[in-house]
Amino acid sequence: MYEDIREHQPLTYAFFDELASYTKKITKPLRFSAYAADALQEQKPPVRISQNAANELADSWIFTKYELVMKGKQ
Repeated sequence: MYEDIREHQPLTYAFFDELASYTKKITKPLRFSAYAADALQEQKPPVRISQNAANELADSWIFTKYELVMKGKQ
């Protein structure tokens, strides 16, 4: 059975909501492209990432090995 936690408003929900809002302010959704059938196809995993982490990830070995392209970087 699924119940929406917001209906009960426990004390921890306010903290969770504050933390989620802060996280959304300092991060952005992770978007990158991968080659599929001779064209780049954008991937949208359910992950948020900071700008510094995105820059480091774009230069990482896995992006180089699998020829992945961070959105906005060619």
